Amino acid sequence: MPPVNPRDALPVKEGETFLGKYLVERVLGMGGMGVVVAARHLQLDERVAVKFVLHQTGDSVERFIREARATVRLKSEHVARVHDVGTTEGGAPYLVMEFLEGQDLSQLLEDRGRLSVGDVVDFVLQACEAVAEAHASGIVHRDLKPQNLFLAKGLGGHPTVKVLDFGISKASNVVSSQLTQTTSVMGSPMYMSPEQMRSAKKAVPQSDVWALGVVMQELLTGRTPFEADTVTELALKVTTEAPRPVTEDRADVPVELREIIARCLEKDPTRRYAHAAELASALEPLASPASQISAHRARLLLGGAPSTLVSTGPRSFEATVVSDTSRISASTGGGAGTLSPAASLSPPRGASRWPLVVGGLALAAAVAIAIVATRKPDPVAVTPPAPSAPAAPAAPPAATSTPAAKVAVEPVVTPSASASAAAAPLPAAPPAGVKAPLPPKRPAGGPRTGGDDDIPSMR
Repeated sequence: MPPVNPRDALPVKEGETFLGKYLVERVLGMGGMGVVVAARHLQLDERVAVKFVLHQTGDSVERFIREARATVRLKSEHVARVHDVGTTEGGAPYLVMEFLEGQDLSQLLEDRGRLSVGDVVDFVLQACEAVAEAHASGIVHRDLKPQNLFLAKGLGGHPTVKVLDFGISKASNVVSSQLTQTTSVMGSPMYMSPEQMRSAKKAVPQSDVWALGVVMQELLTGRTPFEADTVTELALKVTTEAPRPVTEDRADVPVELREIIARCLEKDPTRRYAHAAELASALEPLASPASQISAHRARLLLGGAPSTLVSTGPRSFEATVVSDTSRISASTGGGAGTLSPAASLSPPRGASRWPLVVGGLALAAAVAIAIVATRKPDPVAVTPPAPSAPAAPAAPPAATSTPAAKVAVEPVVTPSASASAAAAPLPAAPPAGVKAPLPPKRPAGGPRTGGDDDIPSMR
């Protein structure tokens, strides 16, 4: 059968306008199911990419609609945005997406040859962010390959990977008898996992992990891990033989990255990374700081903690939609039941509060000890002796001309001035309502008895 000319298959020709707003400019590319053209939105003066179905069968149209629904659910910057979907005046289904400037990784590999380790890690890590969101929504891509990883220019000219073509993606809550027949080939055989080779219905998130492992080895070495002349021979090698080691084609790949690729290509899905977020966490230490944010976002999409995930061993992973949260649940290989990522990847709630409580108590104890250690001792209080009751004042003596002897009262000397001052009794205050007695008066014209004028003498 001669190849189809994309211009002949176009439902809308170059230079024509459909729906009164999209002007078709040129053909961008053509695949097995559809053709993509560059168009311009006349009212917005914005360039867009429009995808048309080549052969309008019930099968192809259903896949086309599935791609639109799957893509519009994903909000990651690493997924091509969908702006519109519908049918033309002639009944041809179309899908309007953001226009991307750049090239896919397959073209980049052809132009530049083997990519650097840093570029491969960064590109695949960005793709993991988009695929992790798909896995969190119960979607398996099933056709990850360099042609579907588009390297576009992001903000500031930073290279940004966009995941394309969710046309054959599998939604865990949608099963189509036509699109998941065991005999149909869903995906590109060079990147298909053993379980996907056996049956398209068996594709799980680990199938996408396998494909990303194949992509990494191809970008690093220029060759895929399995090579064959026919699809049948390739399927036999994928399901029975070990992949070709990375070191056979390139020796400068770090051992950590070789181990990551080897785990992605395990025959048993339960021995691979459970999903794209776990693969992103493994790649994070090898990535540039600008791309490490993708690993952080991928973990959050799967309900995990921001810190690096630590795998506890092989486990099976079945994509399911959990109530209205659209998260993925993981079944442990040991049959311990169903474990959601929110429970398995995030820290226990109780354990996160105890360090705060213990730290608070320790801080309070330290402050109390510091206050006691720096406090000055209180001075010792000296209690003065209780003053004796004052004697009743003597009656004034009768006037006499004989002077009385002068009585000298000497002060009591105490060992310390402070103690003597404290011990010296003060005259007791009279009871309430009783007037203090006045000193006796001298007889008028009598002789002076000695002493100062303001201090009475004792007779």
